[in-house]
Amino acid sequence: MLYTTILQANTDFLVQWVPLIFIMAVVYFLMIRPQQKKAKEQEAFFSALAKGDLVATGSGIVGKISKIEGKTIRIETAGKTHIDVIASTVNKEMSEYLNTTK
Repeated sequence: MLYTTILQANTDFLVQWVPLIFIMAVVYFLMIRPQQKKAKEQEAFFSALAKGDLVATGSGIVGKISKIEGKTIRIETAGKTHIDVIASTVNKEMSEYLNTTK
């Protein structure tokens, strides 16, 4: 009698926790892992930026990098106009598109 009660308690425990563990695994592989991968790609993109690269910011400013100072980037737009922007505003996808179409 005691053995069946212990066995019943173990199966109830598994039945309760298996769906929760499954949901957590699905959330990890569908949401957290892709976000971490995108963050690594963005960090690699920022570290690869160099003077003379054609970039676009999230607000639509397009120009060539003329100077990189820590977390700020100086972009040369039309003529000799220089704009200082925060490095994280440079959009990876838009900049890659600009560089592939030229």
